[in-house]
Amino acid sequence: MNIGASLSGLFAAQTQFDVAANDVANANTAGYRESRTELAEGNPGVQVTGITKPGDAAGAPADPNAPSDVSLAQEMTEMIVARHTYGANAQMLRNTLELQGTLFDKRV
Repeated sequence: MNIGASLSGLFAAQTQFDVAANDVANANTAGYRESRTELAEGNPGVQVTGITKPGDAAGAPADPNAPSDVSLAQEMTEMIVARHTYGANAQMLRNTLELQGTLFDKRV
C-alpha cells in the first residue's frame, strides 16, 4: 500500500472541491466562466495538471457583460464527487497507517 497515492488523491480531491466552490461563489458574476480541474495519472497516484476554463480553447475573449456559464447543479455534483473521493483516500490512508503500525508492532 502506498501512502503517496492516498496523499495525492487527497490533494486532488481538495483541489477539485476548491475549484467547484470558487465557481459557485462566482455563479452570479457577469462574464465569469466555469473552471475545471485537470487530472492525470501520476507516480504515485494522481496529479493535478492544471485548472482550465473549457471555453478558453476557442480563443475568443470573454464578454465581460455576458451572464456566467456556471451550472450550480454541475458544481454541486463536482463537490459531492470530490467529497467522496477525499473520504475514500482518507480512509485508505488510515488503513495503510494502521496496517503499517500493526506490522511494526509484530516485528518489535
